[in-house]
Amino acid sequence: MKTGTYKIRWTYRHGLGNTYCSIRNYKDAIIGMDVATCSRKDHFCKDTGRRISLARALENANIPKEERKIIWEEYRNMKPNKRW
Repeated sequence: MKTGTYKIRWTYRHGLGNTYCSIRNYKDAIIGMDVATCSRKDHFCKDTGRRISLARALENANIPKEERKIIWEEYRNMKPNKRW
């Protein structure tokens, strides 16, 4: 997903139930990264993992509130086939 000067990418490890989120700036340097881990009792859900890992990565990246709002709006407007 691209928003403004940021590139956001998710990767998954289904066996472990992990969703990784990385945020890169316009220089392609990672400025924020985090992971959401699914409990063994839970079913893996791509959307939930993405939302949790994105929130954590945004916290680590120290992105201003106005830009975070834009990123969340872009996430909400993603087409369903790319989001789930």
